[in-house]
Amino acid sequence: MKHRLFICLAASSLLLTGCSAIREVTENTEPAYESSVTIGHDVTIDSIDPQLLLFNNTDTLSSRGLYYATWVIGDGVPYENSDGATIDLYDAQLYFLLSEANSADSAQQSLDSWLSSANENYNISESSQVTCAGLDYTFITYTVDDEESAYDRGVSAFTVVGTDAACIELTAIPDFDGDLKEILTSFLENCSFAKD
Repeated sequence: MKHRLFICLAASSLLLTGCSAIREVTENTEPAYESSVTIGHDVTIDSIDPQLLLFNNTDTLSSRGLYYATWVIGDGVPYENSDGATIDLYDAQLYFLLSEANSADSAQQSLDSWLSSANENYNISESSQVTCAGLDYTFITYTVDDEESAYDRGVSAFTVVGTDAACIELTAIPDFDGDLKEILTSFLENCSFAKD
């Protein structure tokens, strides 16, 4: 799926690794509601919208300064992906990729690389600057023209705070009627960085 490809490209552009460290959403995983979540050492999200169920919060790549969390919306239904594996498909998924770099320059390089990957992999219809909780984000709205992807559209936000870079992406299936930008903006309004 193209959205998963982007996250993998984002991680690989930062770490020069493959997608194997990013766990798939499978039918054996049970999402659960958590009102507050910490990602890495520097990010906390409080008062999380109850429709967002935490699926995964991993520090598998923490030795390289990368943290990854995923939330889902809706009930999972079995779906056979392009690899032939059966996964649970949700109405929407929110991905949070955090890089805790050694310098502000390295954080900016990560952000620039993620934006470049987004431009190569998505049909971007809008790009704007949005301020949430006092932090400035670059927002992009896009469609996914990949026949193998169950998700057809999304919105992503990118920011650098001190030596941290973050990419937050929300993608949805065609039948999902929620306002992606509104959901992501609300999520980011409750997001704080220790370094801001």
